[in-house]
Amino acid sequence: MNPVRAGIVDKPEDYRWNSIGYHLQTDNKDEFLSTDFGLEAFGMRDASDRLEEYRRFIYETGAMTKNRAEAIRQEVVEKEREKDFKITRTDRFRLRTRHFCDSGIIGSKSFVKRQYDQVKHLLKSKNEKTKNGDRYIMLDC
Repeated sequence: MNPVRAGIVDKPEDYRWNSIGYHLQTDNKDEFLSTDFGLEAFGMRDASDRLEEYRRFIYETGAMTKNRAEAIRQEVVEKEREKDFKITRTDRFRLRTRHFCDSGIIGSKSFVKRQYDQVKHLLKSKNEKTKNGDRYIMLDC
């Protein structure tokens, strides 16, 4: 179900499992998803231009009400139109920060350690620090 139409979020990229959100949060790290959006065939070679055009399409079509379902609110679409659907550094930072916070593990120290030990091989560490025997890791997200 579309998270905007379901009323979960106001903007598509605010939903953590949305591909636009992933592109904006991670800058499509490791080319996990295609950045073509079907636009490369029309001569759009630059990935950031394609993302902006795709966002324009999503916002403009998402603003249309279908079968009395929720739609992207007009004031949200207008705000994005004013920016010409460009992503600012502030937007990117907000989305990356939210992604990092939403992905945290919450629980007791032993629970967090067990969960971390299961996935640490998937994470790249910028540096590893210790303090009083506890490990603190700065992750390259």
